[in-house]
Amino acid sequence: MQQAMFRVEEEFRSLMERGAKSFELSRKYRSGEPFDSDDDEDEDGGIVGVIRNDEENQILVAQPITDYNIIIDILPSITINDLHEIGKRMVAAGFGKECSHVYSSFRHEFLEGSLSRLGLKKLSIEEVHKMPWQDLEDEIERWIKAANVSLRILFPSEC
Repeated sequence: MQQAMFRVEEEFRSLMERGAKSFELSRKYRSGEPFDSDDDEDEDGGIVGVIRNDEENQILVAQPITDYNIIIDILPSITINDLHEIGKRMVAAGFGKECSHVYSSFRHEFLEGSLSRLGLKKLSIEEVHKMPWQDLEDEIERWIKAANVSLRILFPSEC
């Protein structure tokens, strides 16, 4: 029974990883599309303005986000259904702790990567204490912006 649950746990992990890889590939594909007009959509569906200062150079300008009712679906719904069924069976068989561990470690990696893309980096207390004041103020500003995005978009997407 334990060997079978180990295989189910591996399938659970595999489904989550495959779903995340397809999400990353679609993100990269969309972000690699060339801009051919003055306004286009960014990878999150928001409008991006383009400032042209000559024929060769373009500067992308993101419009401010006004609608924070955004949910990020990293996994396709069919994968979520499969994960739900596997999770129910693992819990029923007494392997809820293992199921929870696989899920939480995977989601931790996703959230950590998302925070990194928002400009946050892990800093130790010593690094913060050694930082020049201006650098620390800049870092705090990034923390506040990332916290707003996290609380309004990333964490609600986890429900």
